[in-house]
Amino acid sequence: MGRKYLVGFLSLLVAASLVMTACTTKKPTGNDGNNGTGGNNGNNGNPGETVKKPAVGGEVIFDVPDDPDTLALYWLNSAYAAEITSRVYGDGLMRIGFDYKPEPALAETQPTISADGKTYTFKIRQGVKFHDGKPLTANDFEFSYNVILSDDYQGPDKSSYDMIASVKATDASTFVITLKEAFAPFLFGGASLQPIPKHIWEKVAVKDMESSELWKNPVGAGPYKFVEWKPDEYVLVQAYAEYWEMNKPGVEKGTFGPWIEKVRMKVVPEENTAMASFEAGELSYRTSVEPSNVDRLRKDFADKLVGYDWDRMGYGYQTFNTRKFPTNIKEVRQALSFGLDREAIKAGVMENKASVPPGFIPPIHWAFDKTITGYKFDQAKAAELLAKAGFKKNAQGILEKDGKLLELDYIGTRGSSIIEGIALQAQKNWGDLGIKVNVQLVDFNTLLEKHMEPGNFHVTFSGLGFSTDPHYSFDQNYHSKNIRIDGTGNNTGSNRAFYSNPKIDELIEKGARTTDLNERLKIYQEAQKIIIDDAPANWIYVNKWSDFAKKDIQGVVNWNGYGIGTVQYMNQWYLNTK
Repeated sequence: MGRKYLVGFLSLLVAASLVMTACTTKKPTGNDGNNGTGGNNGNNGNPGETVKKPAVGGEVIFDVPDDPDTLALYWLNSAYAAEITSRVYGDGLMRIGFDYKPEPALAETQPTISADGKTYTFKIRQGVKFHDGKPLTANDFEFSYNVILSDDYQGPDKSSYDMIASVKATDASTFVITLKEAFAPFLFGGASLQPIPKHIWEKVAVKDMESSELWKNPVGAGPYKFVEWKPDEYVLVQAYAEYWEMNKPGVEKGTFGPWIEKVRMKVVPEENTAMASFEAGELSYRTSVEPSNVDRLRKDFADKLVGYDWDRMGYGYQTFNTRKFPTNIKEVRQALSFGLDREAIKAGVMENKASVPPGFIPPIHWAFDKTITGYKFDQAKAAELLAKAGFKKNAQGILEKDGKLLELDYIGTRGSSIIEGIALQAQKNWGDLGIKVNVQLVDFNTLLEKHMEPGNFHVTFSGLGFSTDPHYSFDQNYHSKNIRIDGTGNNTGSNRAFYSNPKIDELIEKGARTTDLNERLKIYQEAQKIIIDDAPANWIYVNKWSDFAKKDIQGVVNWNGYGIGTVQYMNQWYLNTK
């Protein structure tokens, strides 16, 4: 699979747009000539239309470059961990549907909402069981939410639920959430918490949960049961026969399973090795295939693989450490943004299978502002800003200020030609300005634990899946409350740039309280303009991705914005070995 780098929220699709009529993301389609070298293998059509029930069986193998950072559900930071926990724990009360709207998952229906917009009453779906056979009830939701709401919980998802005042299971099937004040995006994030079983966890104090041995054998209510994790090798999960959604109508003429008996996530650190394994038939599918391989796979493997094209609801971006000299200086960050030739990256690294975003909101998003131009490549402007900030070249041609060199530690994850190519382009462009750039490529967990959390970097590179409702991405990445420094000096929050601007905090909070779509749109676009000017990040590319899967994998749904790899629709996959 293509390399994913950071998860800013519990899973990829925990938030969706409050008002979908304004959404410009096109609906996924089947074999319309634009989705790749082949169609969706017979599952075109309208949601709700079903095909013959597939048989359960077979194994699907996909790759990731690193182990999960943890299987501690509410403490994970990596997409690799979420690939497993999303299968083991499944959905929350609500999830994002095929039409990008919130739909009931472990809630039976849409909730009843009080007149003041603060109290949500959910009826819990009957017949849902945890993997140990015990029933899931409203008490499990009350327990799980109270873990996140506890003062002893300081994990990365804390701020995503801080709008909640209280939770209460009034009986086994009724769960009530009361908010501190009306919160417009609530159903698109705050109602998505994946529950953990109270009967297993109730004797463990919240402060001790993250390090608990119980995570080594996680028990959830999702479509797959945990089997084993062999570090540096694989994580294996197996279909849960009593999963609540089994046999229910899916989308694109599909039927929900899970139909694939086993799913194995294999650790393959190097991209070239992973691609060779895929071509040899050792891997079942790869998502977000690097651009340099797409045309070749289409041509040379047309008899073995099906390709699916999609526009990414997210981007690759550089994060600047706003607390560490010299990237703590606004003009330096602006100069770095002007001084990087992103069009050259698009052409040379991405092989033109991408676009250059002007800012924080992806172009396919309903809240995208076409009037924003962002940072165009301009070395003269960059040099002017650096001079304004007081930097002058020394005898060696390196910029310095007050005896301090303009020297940057640029940290990225190893194993990706895209990440390496962007780092080398930055090293060249910024070097031409008189900036010394030290590039270091490490594994993801090292990037997180040794550099991002303690703030030991000037520039890092990551990937972000943008939330369909803008609030969550704005809040997670740029609200100052998400800079949370623990007792060891590490930032456990999701604001990795250490970015703080009171005006941005105010706009994010205002956007969450505002229910009128047009007003919300104005708020987020104003916030984006300020963030672009402050330059805590540099948005490099929005991919035009291609996913590939073996031809014997049937029931594939290509969801524009997210591709074929969204777990809830992978539950419709089945194997046809004829």
